Amino acid sequence: MLALGIETESDETRKDMMKRLEGEKIRLAIRNMRQAGVKSFGFFILGYPGETPANLERTIDYAIELDPDFANFYPAVPYPGTELYAKAKREGLLANEDWSRMEYSYYLLRGNGLDEPTVMRFINRAKRRFFLRPGYLLRHTGDVVRLAATKWHVVWHVASRVVFGAKVTDAAPTAPKADQRAA
Repeated sequence: MLALGIETESDETRKDMMKRLEGEKIRLAIRNMRQAGVKSFGFFILGYPGETPANLERTIDYAIELDPDFANFYPAVPYPGTELYAKAKREGLLANEDWSRMEYSYYLLRGNGLDEPTVMRFINRAKRRFFLRPGYLLRHTGDVVRLAATKWHVVWHVASRVVFGAKVTDAAPTAPKADQRAA
């Protein structure tokens, strides 16, 4: 398997992200990988500064058109120390600087009609549109059957998230405080 940080449909946005991949080369790479029997995994980022809801929709359509074997969709995360963080600070795009939320379950930017509920809704929509296509499901039936036979709880968790768009929380449960344990 080979993973590609495709990120977006827009060549211009990829350039701004300092990615050197071009749309036509991405198409060719995925086609060549499929012919060679190498699985492809496309990563897509939604909500990069300057994008609009229309850009996000084009990226979802692009992911479906490219049809990598696997895909994942993430919000743009402005980690401190990165160029994205510097850009977001410079342009006043940070809606929230809560360090505990600087991970892929949250969107912390704002602008061009994008905010956390909007971007997260697009991410859930992207996952449903990508993974619930009849052709995709048919092509991966064997994978799902093997996974279901060995890890049914994983299949249930993923399927419920894809179908219902449930929010992921990665926070570990906290231990009760001393005064609560004594009660």
